[in-house]
Amino acid sequence: MPSRTLRTAVLALLVSFGFVEAASAYYNPRTGRFLNRDPIGEPGAVLTRHVASNGFVPRDPAEDNPYRFVKNDPISWIDPDGMAAQRGESQPSIQPKEDPAGRGKTCGLKIKRSAICTLFPKDSCQFGHEWIEGGGGRWDHPKDYAEDPCHEWDRNHPVWEWNAHVKLFGGQLPDGTSCAKATCSQIKACLQQAENDWAGTRYNFLSRNCINFVDAALNKCCMARGALPTRVPAPFEEWKLCAERCKWMSEHGCCGHGGA
Repeated sequence: MPSRTLRTAVLALLVSFGFVEAASAYYNPRTGRFLNRDPIGEPGAVLTRHVASNGFVPRDPAEDNPYRFVKNDPISWIDPDGMAAQRGESQPSIQPKEDPAGRGKTCGLKIKRSAICTLFPKDSCQFGHEWIEGGGGRWDHPKDYAEDPCHEWDRNHPVWEWNAHVKLFGGQLPDGTSCAKATCSQIKACLQQAENDWAGTRYNFLSRNCINFVDAALNKCCMARGALPTRVPAPFEEWKLCAERCKWMSEHGCCGHGGA
């Protein structure tokens, strides 16, 4: 009696976890798989195979493969009825739900700006550039300007930087999600869409430039530029870097690339 009571308790525990005892093997209905091995590979099934093949061959333990009916791959294949292997559907991995970023949070995003040499540039190397970067992405206008090999120098030498942060009050994403509930993933997806929307539109140095894009994209995507920069150029640093950039671009055959 004690053993039966213990067995009943164990079975109750297994059922509570979603497992069913099928003879000598435990079966999980949710995954459609047996937990230990395919029971069809037992001796009875080996005999059945020989009969089904219209012949009888004495059982050879060396040839008995308990996973034969699932192509020796019980993770990817199942054999629920013991007749034929079939591709099993992988259970989707459970991803933790992403929490909202929260008001004032940065999502790791920064606004970066390279040296601006003059308000009236005459050569491509005199143009500065501003872009949004962080969280594994980079967004700007013209699209992918900062990714261009000829602008590697700009990417590596920003002189101005600001933190971007979720708006402190109001606002919503284009899909209607309140900024208070927006996740970092949603915000970055929004920035990507903003970049795509601006891509191919006519560039205008005075009214539709890289800085205009940054401010418009941030505003559209529940973000704002920090009130104070986290990095500012030292006295005369921009002038020095402008000269270095022109030299670098000339040496790399990048003269003639448009400004931003």
